Amino acid sequence: MVLQEIKHGYDAPVIVIPHGGRYYLLDGHHRAFALKKLGFGEVEAIILVPGKKFTPGVVKTAEKGGLKRLEDVRIVRD
Repeated sequence: MVLQEIKHGYDAPVIVIPHGGRYYLLDGHHRAFALKKLGFGEVEAIILVPGKKFTPGVVKTAEKGGLKRLEDVRIVRD
């Protein structure tokens, strides 16, 4: 469904947070997967920059799960 929306012009940016020289995806996993499948090498993103230094929960979750790239994530629909 997201793939079809993107093919028809839906282009909402994903939301990321920077940490340790990398960007962690907070919202837009389905859009990121669809854009990659369509051959896009880049995606428009809103970057949330924290006001103080901390380790976001998404970073801890990614490290715990061994997730380093988009290809390491599997989307499961219920």
